[in-house]
Order: sequence, then structure tokens, then C-alpha cells
Amino acid sequence: MNIRIAPRILLIGPYDPHCGEYTFLAPPLGVWRLAGVLRSAGLDAKVFDPNCCRETPQRALERELSSGVWDVVGCSTTGMTLRFDLELAYLARRTAPQALIVAGGMEATFRPQLMFELGPFDLVILGEGERPLLEIAARLRAGQPLAGMRGTAQRTAGGELVSIPQAAFRSVRLSTLNYCPMNCSFCSATNFLQEAQGSVAPVARLDADECLAMIERILAAHPRTRTIIFQDDIFMFTRDRRVLALCDAIVEAKRCGKIPPPLQFISTNRIDAVSEERLAALKRAGFRVLGFGIESFSPRVLQEFNKGHIHRFIEPMLSAALAAGITPFLDIILSSPRATLEDVVETLRGAYAWLRRGCEIGMYPYVIPFSGAAFSRDPELLPHTRHARRQVTGTAIAWDQPAKILPVDPVVREVILRMERGFESSLESLERHAAHLPSRVRSLLWILSAIPVLAELGQSIADESEVRAELCARLPALQPEVALAAAVAT
Repeated sequence: MNIRIAPRILLIGPYDPHCGEYTFLAPPLGVWRLAGVLRSAGLDAKVFDPNCCRETPQRALERELSSGVWDVVGCSTTGMTLRFDLELAYLARRTAPQALIVAGGMEATFRPQLMFELGPFDLVILGEGERPLLEIAARLRAGQPLAGMRGTAQRTAGGELVSIPQAAFRSVRLSTLNYCPMNCSFCSATNFLQEAQGSVAPVARLDADECLAMIERILAAHPRTRTIIFQDDIFMFTRDRRVLALCDAIVEAKRCGKIPPPLQFISTNRIDAVSEERLAALKRAGFRVLGFGIESFSPRVLQEFNKGHIHRFIEPMLSAALAAGITPFLDIILSSPRATLEDVVETLRGAYAWLRRGCEIGMYPYVIPFSGAAFSRDPELLPHTRHARRQVTGTAIAWDQPAKILPVDPVVREVILRMERGFESSLESLERHAAHLPSRVRSLLWILSAIPVLAELGQSIADESEVRAELCARLPALQPEVALAAAVAT
């Protein structure tokens, strides 16, 4: 058997040219984790982050690919960034024609057939990539064929798709939890590992001591760190023995000088897992922002989202968080597939009220049909799913991709679409004067866009002049006359 040198592997993160709209300005933690595993096994692995380039990502990637011989190029994909990910995949194929081009990530796991139809891929990785990539490297080194590997999908010479599931890898990224088990109907995160494994995946989680050790390692590597963000979809569970122990450990570590007292934390949490005791402990430990997937203030819509149980916790726990000096960040979806006009109005009123009380809010107008989510698989919603024509730059590859699930009710649907047009017009006006607009500003723009539309239907959600004043007050970087003009443009 001919033993070769260790293969060189380049891993490309999802490409978001919209500066955080799809990636939330976060590094591609998945491919960084994979690179760490490959390097620990003695392999030459490198990460290319297309969202952090001094030159255009295309030119930077071409330069990287031309710097030497790459044996494997892995492209991470998501539904929101797919057309941009494919552009880089085709660039990799042209620049490194000898390389094995591999697709991975959310979209590749849920839709491997689509990857082969649209992309230049030789192979698709299903689920987590550690074991398949290590197996690929071992077979390339030994000169063995790549067929029959667990956790991969390939096409036969006749075009048949052959998928081989793999057991979920009980690993944790920079996160302390391997995946979210909550199974919200609009989200695909719960189904990702289950899709790759073919059955329910076990939950794996770091304990309090392991979390503290992780924090200490981060500070040892990056001593100027001032905030650590726990990337878990759910940081606290309702029956959680870790959170109080971790907070106590952080307080003690700060007292002993193991970690700096000014260090702060941000996490995403279940609102029904919060209590006044936990909030007090989190505040003492230095948590300054807690994210909550509230989604809606309508009990009926929350039931539709498979989150009806959280409604009774929203008001008391948000009030308690604010009283404790912690800022809640709320994710809100303004409409659901079966929302009524009253549902939309209730959510807008609630969002504006909590924004004025001190919450940060991110708003989305409708459900995005993510591959693998329950809503995306509901045949009753197919007639209400709108598609967007996507094209891969530099190629003739084009397809219609599901882009939004609009409300079934025609009145609500028209309201949401009119709001969206108003929002986009206002956003375009403001973005001429500011490079990045925070979520609170975007949320106020959504509210401003909704006011005249709903007023025509006899619904009031807020005083328009008051909302405009709020918007102007939250744009300190702009000249007052510019901020006012942009606000009036809505």
C-alpha cells in the first residue's frame, strides 16, 4: 500500500457579504473546531473566513488556494448564505481542480442532493465533520477509495444518492451544549444531529468546573478579553444544577484573581428557566445581557411555535431581569403562518413596550423556511411559501430557494408585505449615513413601518411622533437633521 504524506485541508466558513445579516458577525466556530481536531491529529488544516478579509473574499480565497497544493477543500453551508457559499465552492474548483471539494453544514446535511445538483462537490458530510474528515484524510494518505464512509453522502456513477448516517458526536464547540433540544417549529437546530444520525441524539453539556476551565483557557490565550459570549442556543435549563454552581465559581475565581473582576458574560436562555435567585447569581457573576427567544407576545402564536408554555413567564422574568440590572435581548417574529391581525398587533405593542423599558429587541417579519424545520416540512404551508431566484456569481447555476413563509390570512399577509417594503425603504435611507445599525434601531423602523399600515385597519400600536423621537434619540452618531430626515422618510 502506498503511504502518502499528510493531506492539506482548507475549511471555508459560510460567506455573508451582507455584513452580519446572516452570520450575526460571528466567526465560523464550526470550521474552527474542525480545524482544531484535524491539527490535533497531526494534519495540516487551515480556516478561511470569507467575512474577515482585507481584500475581496474571492481574491483572498484565490490567493490562499494558489499558495500551495490543497488536497481537501471543505465548504460550510447554510440556507441563508448558500448562493454565496456556492460561489466560493466554484472558485475553489477552478483554482484547485485537483482537490476534493466537500460540502458540510446545515444545508448540506438536510439537502445533500441539492448540493450535488447545484455545486461542484465530490462528497457531502452529514452532521458533524470530525470523524468523516479524519477518515477522508486517512484514506487519502493511504491511497484508498472514499466510498462507504459513515457520515457522508455521495453520488454513484449513475447519479444515485448514497447516504450513510453516523452517530452524533458528543462534542461541544466553544459552546457548552452540543445542540438545542427544544424543537421549536420554525427552527432546524434540534433536527440537525438527528438528521445525520437517523435517530434522537443525546444532549451533551459541560459542567460548572469545565465551563470555568474553558473561561480560564480563553483568558490565557486572549488576556485582553472583556466579554465572553456563551454560544449555546439554551444556556439555562428549567432543571439546571449548573447555573448557580457556575456563578459561584466565577465569583470565587474573580475574588482569587484567577479571572479579572471586570470580565462580563452574555448568554441565550429559556425565559421559563429564569428565576429571581438565578438572576441575582448571574448579576453577581458579571452577566450583563441575557438573550431570550420570546418570538411573540401572542399566546396563540406561541402555541403554533411549540412555545406556548413560556407565555406566563415573559412579564415577570423580564421585569425581574431589568430590576436586577441585566439587559434582556428579545428575538421577535412578527407573524406566524397562521397569525391573525390581532396577533401581529399584540406582538408589536408588546415589543415596543419592552423596548421602552430597556430591552434590546431583534425583529423578523415572518418565518424563514429553514431546511429541516417543522414548518418547512408542512405541506399545508407550501402554497404560502415564497421563493427567491438565486444565482451563483460567475456561473450559470440558478435555482428558486424558499425564502419566506407568509401568513395564510390574506389581510395579515398584505400587512406584513407592506410593512416590509416600508422597512426596507427606511433602512436604505439610514444606511447611507451609518455603516451598521443596531437591532434596536431596526426594531423601531419595523414599528414605524407598521403604524400607518395598521392605522388603515383601525389598529393602533404606538404614537408615531413618540416612536420617531425614540428613533432619533438612538442614532447619536448621525447629525440630528440627518436622523430626523431618515425617520421622516418612513
